[in-house]
Amino acid sequence: MTRLILISLLAAFAHLAAQDATLPPDSEYVQIQDGHLHLDGKRVRFWAGINGQPHWRKDCTVEDIVRSVDRVEAYGFNMMRLWGVHRTFDKQPEGYVKGDGSKLDLHDRTIAEFKKRGIKIWVGAGGTGGRARAEDVDIIDEPETAAAWQEAIGPKGVKCAHYVATLWDPRLEAIAIRNNQTRMNRVNHHTGLRIGDDPVFAVWELTNEQWWMQRMVGGTWIKLPEYFRDSLLVKWHEFLRNKYGTQEALVTSWTGLLPGENLVEGTILLAPMRNAARTAALNDANVHAMAKLDSVDTKYGREDFNVRRGRDVNEFFAGLLLAHKQRMSDSFKKNGKSARLCPLLWDTGMGYNGVNQLMHQNADASSYCAYVGGLTHDESHERYPWCSGLEQPPRICLDVPWL
Repeated sequence: MTRLILISLLAAFAHLAAQDATLPPDSEYVQIQDGHLHLDGKRVRFWAGINGQPHWRKDCTVEDIVRSVDRVEAYGFNMMRLWGVHRTFDKQPEGYVKGDGSKLDLHDRTIAEFKKRGIKIWVGAGGTGGRARAEDVDIIDEPETAAAWQEAIGPKGVKCAHYVATLWDPRLEAIAIRNNQTRMNRVNHHTGLRIGDDPVFAVWELTNEQWWMQRMVGGTWIKLPEYFRDSLLVKWHEFLRNKYGTQEALVTSWTGLLPGENLVEGTILLAPMRNAARTAALNDANVHAMAKLDSVDTKYGREDFNVRRGRDVNEFFAGLLLAHKQRMSDSFKKNGKSARLCPLLWDTGMGYNGVNQLMHQNADASSYCAYVGGLTHDESHERYPWCSGLEQPPRICLDVPWL
């Protein structure tokens, strides 16, 4: 068995090597070495602009694109955090003919113009997974749940990155992985390379400001269709059984349970949430729980529970988040040479949240965001009340940083 596995691994590496032989050399790709970004064997730092490209405008021309990229270069930026690398493709899946002036053509021309000048691209929200639709139901072979799943996502479907259930629903995750693969396989006719192979893309990002943890402890999941609420509660009880094993151990840790809560019967409320919530709202997808707890339907908040119970809720959610991001990361890195070699961020943004910090520490790099305007409170500043970020070292806040 070990020999077969070794042979399979060697075959897989040989296949990757054959693919890489037709692509730019490793030296053209930004990579992490010793905790720092390197390009062509040397440490490199990037001063990046964000978005602001004209190819989204209805009246955009090639001349607009060239002037815009010229300006980025003139300001001294060596990177641009670019949005829509995949969104354009989703809106025009039939492709394009080079030079036809379509959105996708202009978008790819923008990428080529950056590449021509040696300006790298940070792909904002490049692994969001697109949209899941009812017709995608067979991506998981589970006919007994197919109809309920289709009803839950509705006729319009859902955007995978923005739908909290993507992190625990196997169909939604599988669709997101497939959609990312399809997007990364698309060829840019202006560069001649697949998106996933092009070294112009120096930093990849799965999502941007997803805020999944904040949304979950805020009770977003309570408003989901029953199918997804119920599947979350199943995982909650699996988590508790794996951690505590018995009802007695759970009671000891939490110093008691609510009337009707039982680990074996699956009637443990997923609580506390950030704000007080009614029992019915917390567990109404579980008919067994409602039968037990109907007589004590009231609001429960953080002050009603032992702190260890609150920690378990956080640990449960954090486990779902980290496991999902790891699976998305592992699959994303298979989508091309750039996707494999260049750093991949699991998200951008922290929002004063410790679990987000934990998430960043498991990814290739950490990425935080803050908005700084062109105003200053310093009356002695020569341009007061105005200031320019181009005239001072980079900063991430006006006063107290999120970090």
